[in-house]
Amino acid sequence: MLPSRTASACDHCRLRRRRCDRARPKCSFCVSQGADCIYGQATNPQPSQLVQELMSIRERLEFITPLLGSRSQPSSQGDKTPPVVALQDCPPLALKSPYSMQVLGLPSNLAAILYRLETSTSRLPVSPANSGWIEDPDPELVLRCFQECIQPWYPILQYDFALDFSPYSTVSCLSHLVAAISSLVEDRPHASHYEIALSTMAKVFHECSVTSAQCLVLFSIYHACLLQPRQSFEYAQVASLKLQPFLKGPYFPEGSPESHLVSRLECTIYLIMSEISMHLNLSCSGKKIRSRSATAPTTRGMDTRNYPVDWDTTSNSTMSSIFPHSEAHSPDAALSEPSSLGVEVNLQQALDTYATSATDMSTTSKDAFSYADNAPIVNGGLRDMSALGLTLQFPALAESMHGAIHRVKYHMYEVTTYWPALYRIILNGSADPELLPYAPLFFESVSSFLCAGTVALALCRPKAWFLCASIYTVLIATLGALEVPTLRLLAQSPLWEQLEGSVDALQGPGEFSTSVQYMHRSIRDRLDIVRGQKTS
Repeated sequence: MLPSRTASACDHCRLRRRRCDRARPKCSFCVSQGADCIYGQATNPQPSQLVQELMSIRERLEFITPLLGSRSQPSSQGDKTPPVVALQDCPPLALKSPYSMQVLGLPSNLAAILYRLETSTSRLPVSPANSGWIEDPDPELVLRCFQECIQPWYPILQYDFALDFSPYSTVSCLSHLVAAISSLVEDRPHASHYEIALSTMAKVFHECSVTSAQCLVLFSIYHACLLQPRQSFEYAQVASLKLQPFLKGPYFPEGSPESHLVSRLECTIYLIMSEISMHLNLSCSGKKIRSRSATAPTTRGMDTRNYPVDWDTTSNSTMSSIFPHSEAHSPDAALSEPSSLGVEVNLQQALDTYATSATDMSTTSKDAFSYADNAPIVNGGLRDMSALGLTLQFPALAESMHGAIHRVKYHMYEVTTYWPALYRIILNGSADPELLPYAPLFFESVSSFLCAGTVALALCRPKAWFLCASIYTVLIATLGALEVPTLRLLAQSPLWEQLEGSVDALQGPGEFSTSVQYMHRSIRDRLDIVRGQKTS
């Protein structure tokens, strides 16, 4: 674009409104007039829209060029989807991340609010006296219920476990807890079994045995079924300490039923603590799992019989007698596929690593809002799930009841991989052309997660609070994205229906948990607001 006449003509020509040939040091008119030829300071005119667009394109090209030079070799699989990007210093998508919550319009101390709502007061449900569970519990019914509703996710009962209600013993405590948990998941709750188990707590604390650790884990699971994450986490913490002597050195011969039982308990404790601490600011002491347990163990390694114990059982019904043909409990099963527990541990470790990768907490909130403008996009910033061997490639696991939890955690991790791009768009309030292709992928992952989450919430009672908190986290992030007009246009009708259904799914658990009730009410109000923006 040529400079304007006003900006380039000398003062003498400009005052006389003459055309100046802009010759230096004197223009021809000033030479002919013998006048002083003075050029004023040129002003910078506002560039036209075309020039601004060209400048913007040039800046983007200068930004993309170094990225293209450092790109890795293309995948041999020919995947045409854009590579996952991560925004440097992007806070994780977690309730305990104050920056993410602040950006999404929530209190920055949301995790602390939820923690305070979960009071330490026990809320023990009591059913009518004619329920019959405490009077004459059916051992086969109790064990079958526990096997179907608890054991698939937390396999802590041994192969030949049988109920034994002998007075004041850890075995009796274990049996009463199994009966109490079974009554909960069967919607016939009775506090008596739990109260009897609680009366033996001194014995459980004093005794150093694997059985006492099992009791503490079952206490944790019982409170998890009541949607009481604080109490569940505390019992799991104590169980972790109780199990430490058996984790140091070869306490039991490697490969023995005893060592497998300890490994299952360790994995169970890790899952309970990690799932809760993902969303609440709780101490992670003792939460880490041993490296040898981090690998996906085989079904044969994870499902074992218990070591011999000298006691007389009150029932002939055992886990093996009720499920004699179950491969999941056969000590002779030799399957090459990884066990459900091993796959879930790997998935949870990936989520745990992401959730604890919060930015330096000393960073100010003002700095957090400048990340989108200053931080570069790093290709491949997050680990590929397929590189971890965690793709749902085992039909037996994917189609099983346990597969619902696998899908939840898999798709939740998938959502987090696209969160950095959506985080930047939300901060800017408009869609960057470089980041816009990731929005449909984000919504697709959200849709898959919500579908799996609502199914798992109906199936897995002991993980109900974790599932509610995870669903709430993804919902609030999705609604935050839908508040951006450009992103709202990309959302399909089925996604809105899934959002509505997932919000409704939180209503039932909210009757048992004050924190889930808070989540349901806040997300319901937020959904109504975003729906209003859609129709306006």
